Amino acid sequence: MAINSGKVVVGGLVAGVVANALDYLFQGVVLKPDFEMFRQRLNLDPVAANNPVPWIIVDFILGFLLIVAYVGFRARWGPGPKTAIYAGLVIFLGIASVMGALTAIGVFTTDTYLKSSALSLITITSAALAAAFVYKES
Repeated sequence: MAINSGKVVVGGLVAGVVANALDYLFQGVVLKPDFEMFRQRLNLDPVAANNPVPWIIVDFILGFLLIVAYVGFRARWGPGPKTAIYAGLVIFLGIASVMGALTAIGVFTTDTYLKSSALSLITITSAALAAAFVYKES
């Protein structure tokens, strides 16, 4: 089957919207005190540190990575939520590995890393499932 490029774009956008909504809730509300402590500890500029634009862009990039991974995995495992979860796990493990290394060198606290990782797993899995829901090859 041929890849439906239009649905890849739509799936990436849907995943990006879902990721942005959940990240706003998780990172912007639930973990806000953790990130404020982190900002102060690293002496980051409050205006730059609280700028949502880079993170909005990152979530849309992740949305497209999720749909591309899902479309690629469909050829091996077929369509459906299980394949979407696999695609999400691949993207999540890449992110969690980098964040884990930054935690190991002291950029993040272990507590913040663990909480953020758990919430990111929910975000990425939800975004992957949403993208898979809208993607059809025909």
